[in-house]
Amino acid sequence: MMLALGVLGFLSSSFAAIFQRVSFGSNLALIAALSFVTLCLSLLYSYNQKRLIFKLKQQILAHTSHTPLAICVFDRNFTVIDWNENAEKLFGYSKAEALGRNGKDLIIPPELQSSIGQLFGELLRAEGGFRSTNENITRDGKRLICDWYNTPIKNSKGEVIAITSLALDISERLRAAVAKQNVLKKSREEQMALVHLATHKFVIEGRVNEALPLVTEVSSKILSVKRCSIWLFSSDRQELICSDLFDSSSSEHIQGAILRAADYPAYFNALYTGRAVDAEDAAEDPRTCEFRDEYLKRFGISSMLDATIRVAGKVVGVVCNEHVGKPRRWTASEIAFATDIADLIAQILVVKEREEALKALRQSEEIFRQLTENIKGVFWLTSPDKKIAYYISPAFNEIWGRGAGYYYSDPMKWIETVHPDDRELVNNSIPLQRTGKYDMEYRIIRPDGSIRWIRDRAFPILNQEKEVIRIAGICEDVTESRAAIESRAEMERQLQQTQKMEALGRLAGGIAHDFNNILSAITGYAQLLRDEMRDDLSKSSMLDSILIGTSRAKNLVKQILAFSRQSDSKLESVDLAGIVKEVCKLLEVSLPPQISLKTSLDCDCLIKADPSQIFQVVMNICTNAIYAMKDNGGTLFLSLYGEPESSDQGEKLSKNVVLKVKDTGLGIPKDIQDRIFEPFYH
Repeated sequence: MMLALGVLGFLSSSFAAIFQRVSFGSNLALIAALSFVTLCLSLLYSYNQKRLIFKLKQQILAHTSHTPLAICVFDRNFTVIDWNENAEKLFGYSKAEALGRNGKDLIIPPELQSSIGQLFGELLRAEGGFRSTNENITRDGKRLICDWYNTPIKNSKGEVIAITSLALDISERLRAAVAKQNVLKKSREEQMALVHLATHKFVIEGRVNEALPLVTEVSSKILSVKRCSIWLFSSDRQELICSDLFDSSSSEHIQGAILRAADYPAYFNALYTGRAVDAEDAAEDPRTCEFRDEYLKRFGISSMLDATIRVAGKVVGVVCNEHVGKPRRWTASEIAFATDIADLIAQILVVKEREEALKALRQSEEIFRQLTENIKGVFWLTSPDKKIAYYISPAFNEIWGRGAGYYYSDPMKWIETVHPDDRELVNNSIPLQRTGKYDMEYRIIRPDGSIRWIRDRAFPILNQEKEVIRIAGICEDVTESRAAIESRAEMERQLQQTQKMEALGRLAGGIAHDFNNILSAITGYAQLLRDEMRDDLSKSSMLDSILIGTSRAKNLVKQILAFSRQSDSKLESVDLAGIVKEVCKLLEVSLPPQISLKTSLDCDCLIKADPSQIFQVVMNICTNAIYAMKDNGGTLFLSLYGEPESSDQGEKLSKNVVLKVKDTGLGIPKDIQDRIFEPFYH
């Protein structure tokens, strides 16, 4: 009777535990447990000991045959002494195979046997282990997660003689819970990634070059893809240009690849018409199969998830996610994340465009401010009717000698500053400002009485309807430039005079040399005759007169030679570069507009020479070169170089100095090159 009561108490407590812990979905088990307990209580008070034990056993067998729980009974050595049908189904061992086997060896994985041994010991001591969840193993090696409800069975002395355990397989429920947790975790990761990107300074500031690599790295990590890339359309929308491609296996970023619409028409059409291209089998999907041979096979890509980037409803690019390995079915959450990333990139592009526009505006304003405040001219802006002055630059005070307030008070007041001789002409030309043909030069009188020459130009500013809404203009002080023009004209006149004098000098020099030769013969013969007729005073005096005349003629020759700079020269240390620069300065003011002068005179060359002769030589050569280019124009180039200096009687002189004069004229015909040094040849 005591054993029956013990068994009854054990089973009652076991099913009560089940009632408390098993999920409400196990209705059959709960109903069976409840009815079993009720039945046991009625039997306990209605029948005698033997009949009670018999009927209790029958009822246990009847109820446990319909419960979904596996019931296992172990002795103190963890040996199986009972094994119901559900235990057979759950663990794969028949009752005959299980009886007499150690439970640890039968259903406990090797790595958990020590911990289960400790738990079983606690049950034998009635110290705990009544409820546990652990991993078990079936006959075919399958791993299960089971909830265990364990009850020690005691004898009349209170000693634990057996352990009854009820097992419920919760593997599927646990896997579903884990899967749900993973989905929630993935969703949180996606949201956190989007928040991280959306709040990053690169994204907020529209710094595309820094933001796009950041986006591809984050997207690649969240979607667990090997490659993530961002492509933007060219201006004609016929090409996709890779702005950034991140390869997670090498952590490399690549840019610059190009996809052409002509090569992949189906893919481009899918981008134009769809929001996302979620190709599970990219090689067979009609939207992406065009990449199969040249791209997918090359990189081992099996699946693609591409989302279009749209700005103001227009497709401007695409973000591509490429999976390597077995084909992958993209979840709705992953597709949504890819499209969110595409929208984020669109935001970056919009911010960039806005920031560039603001930057351009600020730069334009700054350039305008610097331009108007630093140029020597006066920039002005008025209404078409000249009644309102919108702007006058600070240079007005410098040129006119009057403050800006003078102009703002009345935009037409400046007419009073125009020289009386020019005022009527200027006043009559004001209407031309609306046509863009206003370009005047006139004089103004400053408050100190000084006169300045002004060049004033104006043009109209039109709105979209081609109406004149502003008149803008700029005034320049051309006083110095006009003086320079006059000075240049004077220098040109002087140069022409110099050239004439030089030509006359060359002619005189040539005549003087020939005349000197004649005089030398006359003088020589006269001296010979005087020596022979020394005794004939009358004839001797005539010869003396001849010699006096030839002497005077020689002095005249010396004067002519001095005029033509062909007299004996005095050598001195000369800075050749300095002389050449002087020649260039003189030439620059007289060069025709179609001829340009270029120099390379970085070398400081010190030589011994007559500076006047060097000057004349360089001037003559350059003059001839300019003359050769007068019709077709060209370039005159002078270069000077030499070796390092060497000592010459205490002076440092350059070695091997070379002066080159080159022009782009027609040149000297070959048949007359031998006569270039003839003084009178033309």
